[in-house]
Amino acid sequence: MKVTGKHKVYAALLAAGVIALFIDRASTGTSPADAAVAETAQVASAPVAVPETRLASASSLAASLRAMMSGEKMNPEAASDAFVPPRSWAPLVQAAPVPPTIKPPVEDFTKTHVLSALVQSSKGGMAVINGSMTKIGQTVDGYKLTSLSQNYAVFQNGANSVKLQMKEASDNPADGAKQ
Repeated sequence: MKVTGKHKVYAALLAAGVIALFIDRASTGTSPADAAVAETAQVASAPVAVPETRLASASSLAASLRAMMSGEKMNPEAASDAFVPPRSWAPLVQAAPVPPTIKPPVEDFTKTHVLSALVQSSKGGMAVINGSMTKIGQTVDGYKLTSLSQNYAVFQNGANSVKLQMKEASDNPADGAKQ
């Protein structure tokens, strides 16, 4: 294996780290394991001052908390929920009401929507309205496509029903110019 410059840099960094570790250990004189053992021994030997009456009555966390609150004369009803942020952090802002969507009248729907193709199948079919495919059951501007025929599509919005006729080739002036 050829030793590249990258390998030399890694080796130099590793050597510097090992040297720093030895200098650190030599200057402090204790290892991390020795310090952890000494700290554990100090904690284990420290006396815990808990009255015997409190130990007898505090068999669970809830009982311990009740005993602590009664000893401190705390009212649990006055305590606030620690997980609810104060109102000063985020004042309540009322959202603006959403205006109701205005459904176009039947005449406007027939004027603004053009039925250009129909595809009928065993699964229901589709209609091309203003260049977009619409399946039976989908909604276009508030009107739901309910059924298809050979040359028209039926849309419904509540009690309003709209029948869009497919444009004939003779109805379109652009088609007449091609012939």
